[in-house]
Amino acid sequence: MKTEIQKIKDLKINPKNPRVIKDIKYKRLLKSIKEFPEMLDLRPIMVDENNVVLGGNMRLKACRELKKKEVPTIRFTEGIHKASYLYKEKKIPYEEACEQLIIKDNASFGEWDWDVLANEWDTTFLSEWGVDVWQNMDDVVEKINEMDEWVGMPEFEEKNPPLKVTIKFENEIDRQKFCEDKGIDIGIKLRDTWTTWWPFKEQQDLKSLKYETEISSKFPIYIPSKGRAKFCKTANEFLKETDDFKIVVEPQDYDSYLEVYNEKNLMVLDKDNQGIGYSREFIKMDAENNGDEYYWTFDDDLHFLKREVVEIKDDGTEKEKNIRKNPMSVVDEVENYVQLYKNIGQVGLTHQAYAFAKKKDLDYNRQCCTAVLHKTKVNAIHRLKLKEDTDFSLQILREDLCTINFNKLLYDNPAFGKNEGGLSDEYRNNVTERQKEFISLNPEFEIKKVEGKAYATAIKPSRIWQTFKNTPQKK
Repeated sequence: MKTEIQKIKDLKINPKNPRVIKDIKYKRLLKSIKEFPEMLDLRPIMVDENNVVLGGNMRLKACRELKKKEVPTIRFTEGIHKASYLYKEKKIPYEEACEQLIIKDNASFGEWDWDVLANEWDTTFLSEWGVDVWQNMDDVVEKINEMDEWVGMPEFEEKNPPLKVTIKFENEIDRQKFCEDKGIDIGIKLRDTWTTWWPFKEQQDLKSLKYETEISSKFPIYIPSKGRAKFCKTANEFLKETDDFKIVVEPQDYDSYLEVYNEKNLMVLDKDNQGIGYSREFIKMDAENNGDEYYWTFDDDLHFLKREVVEIKDDGTEKEKNIRKNPMSVVDEVENYVQLYKNIGQVGLTHQAYAFAKKKDLDYNRQCCTAVLHKTKVNAIHRLKLKEDTDFSLQILREDLCTINFNKLLYDNPAFGKNEGGLSDEYRNNVTERQKEFISLNPEFEIKKVEGKAYATAIKPSRIWQTFKNTPQKK
């Protein structure tokens, strides 16, 4: 079939087209055509004898929105059909052949190698190119009530859900006047929203929130946190089971954290605004001084999950889901594993969005970040003002130690910049300098441009991880 250039106004969207494209994917399609119009030459729109589209309805719609005048097409005529296998061997009429083309053009006959995608490709680009890499938590998290997940917890009393009313104000003066007139005491403010109970209830006292559990950590737990005294999610997750952890805060934040947490749960840095590398090196020195073999660091906005088999189907295949877990059960599983070996430098959990792509329970010799168990006595240091997680993992591997990621033990956290507090502003304002400093120390990497994200550039993935062949050695 020969490619023809046709006027868009002469082409007709097919009313029988069964394929739809949702808003976010449609926007990606628009972006792809705008940035790479040559894709239309490589995959022309297919039409029938009457210029009704058989394949490419969404591309035609996007081209119209982009105000293109012409597009490449190929025409499937009755003459071409009569020379085809469908007609010669199966005697399928032209109209039915056109219907087959509509369906087959939209069908997916192959499947992604998710392990290769997760490990060798940048998810920023995959997402922009239309590949569904990230999963929605609503689709993958299943809360369960198994007895082993409820050890030591109080009896559950089922209650009707609270009724809610939303009241909006044009300005702060109106809001204050309303509260004064109605005698309403405001509870918690999050961003531009206030929440309260009627009749008023005091905010839950997190200092007294602690449920006993039979599991205790063998190694100290540190949670570096900045500007999130009211919503340090990781600390609140641990408080459901233990108060044996430290929230590591800057001097300027100490009083606000002390209003929410007990003094025993706070460790204060000696300086403000030094960045996460400084905080983690401070933590490492504390663990060294205390003689700890390993120590944990957790970002302050996490909850924890485990990927488990929830069903074995009739054909023998297993159905897995990411199931919400208490953090101490996750900590315990990692610690029991690490104590069997002598050369493990770091162990990390995996982000829940990658879990479905991982075919192996463990990945060796890759970057660990966000939720990590660190070996204390190592030469590696947390260097300042660069891509700190990647740099530290590379230093560990260059000491001939192993890094391990548990692909079934998971964490989840909000997207970058979605939470108040933290170090979002510092990363956003200094990202280019951090990247350049990182590359000066690790020339195997390079900077790439990123569009539509929180910052304009990122570190391009490198295959350097595959060059490390370190293996765990039993004690």
